[in-house]
Amino acid sequence: MLPAGPSNPFPFGTIQAELPESCPVAVALASVRKQIAEEDLAGRGLDIGPAHITLRYGIQGEDTAAIEAMLKQHSPIAAKLGATSAFPPSPNGQDVAVLVARIECPELCALNQRLGEVVDFVEPAHAYQPHVTLAYVRPEAAEKYVGNQITAGHTFVIKEVVIRTKSKDEKVVTLNG
Repeated sequence: MLPAGPSNPFPFGTIQAELPESCPVAVALASVRKQIAEEDLAGRGLDIGPAHITLRYGIQGEDTAAIEAMLKQHSPIAAKLGATSAFPPSPNGQDVAVLVARIECPELCALNQRLGEVVDFVEPAHAYQPHVTLAYVRPEAAEKYVGNQITAGHTFVIKEVVIRTKSKDEKVVTLNG
């Protein structure tokens, strides 16, 4: 992975489930993004990459064999989107709030925990809360986007997971368990 910077803000590897652009969940997420006023955007704004759920961030090494083996034994995961919410600005000095659609799925929290037992990850800065990032907004503007029901109730099944290392090697793992 490239050094952290404006075009690449994440210096570690990640495990995530990407949502196809054409699926109803991604369409609902895109609909909410369209409602965000340009003047409310901050930081990276709408530059969030493909719609995805981070299952665990912070892979420190390049060897992901143990992660792959564990995930191949895992069954597909049924999940449901909730209403929109916001994370407050992080203490790292960036004055942005993260607008998200929460995900209702205790199984994702358990998986996040198990992944942390398989290989070395950086220490999480906060407790894991399954979500899909919608945008980065000014903190004072975040509240007007909280509680949007367009995303609420959409169900989906995670069948594949993408593992990206620091060097940007990418592996797609099918959940077969």
